[in-house]
Amino acid sequence: MMVSVNGYVYGLIFFHIRLSCFWHFTIVFFVFFLIFTHPVIFLQNTLGVTDVCSVPVPIIVGQIETVLGDIGADAIKIGMLYNTEVVMAVKHVLENFHIKNIVLDPVMVSTSGHRLIDVSAIQSLKDCLMPLARVI
Repeated sequence: MMVSVNGYVYGLIFFHIRLSCFWHFTIVFFVFFLIFTHPVIFLQNTLGVTDVCSVPVPIIVGQIETVLGDIGADAIKIGMLYNTEVVMAVKHVLENFHIKNIVLDPVMVSTSGHRLIDVSAIQSLKDCLMPLARVI
């Protein structure tokens, strides 16, 4: 999960490399915080993902609440949520903190074809998080 916070963080948001006759680097700096919560642990190598293990829900919720309780958030991007329990917990936290700018970018299958979400969680995403999202 990525959190862009109150416009007060220093970081590199965009790095574009364009090849023409010479290497041309364009770097644009913005003031923002990026904070990540990792809801799963992957077993992965160069050939792909071989297994996925969900981080315990209290740890995921604790990380999100710790950040939001400290510096707040103007926007949140949600990527991979492994199961229904995690989806419901994230929904509850977002509602408690009154987060309005939510980008839902569900990650469901790895590029190597490994399922990254429990089948039952797909309906939970549709029912619980899609209605809250500003951008899908």
